[in-house]
Amino acid sequence: QFIGSLLGSTAMYFGIVEVVYMGCFFIGLGQGLGQFYRFSAVEVSPPEFKSRAITYVLSGGIIAAFLGPLCADNTADIESHQYLGSYLIIAVIGILNEITICFVKFPKPKNFNKIEEVASEEKESISDQLLVNNAKHRTLYEIVSQP
Repeated sequence: QFIGSLLGSTAMYFGIVEVVYMGCFFIGLGQGLGQFYRFSAVEVSPPEFKSRAITYVLSGGIIAAFLGPLCADNTADIESHQYLGSYLIIAVIGILNEITICFVKFPKPKNFNKIEEVASEEKESISDQLLVNNAKHRTLYEIVSQP
């Protein structure tokens, strides 16, 4: 979001339409990735707190649905260039979001060393499987026609 808002602010200031598109792309990318917060909330929460964590994340989304347009409307004409303030407030919100995430305590996975060992063993077996699977090539028709 931060990169997109800087691109959007620059585009609004200089009047470059193509840069607005790039800014909107990065803002949308940030918004899309933000949808994964609810899954992260479940992953890092203790079992007895999972439902409350999801509730907090979804409640934050509902609050943002009201505050986002309100911020955009009230900051559209702050600067001399229209909508420059709207893009700048997106940068501020993105920074506040990142600061908030910095306070999340992510637990270390259980049996972390064992996971690394299994991963290295699986990597070797996967490469062996790829060699075997490459020996029997399928045509595009076979792939598409399978149920």
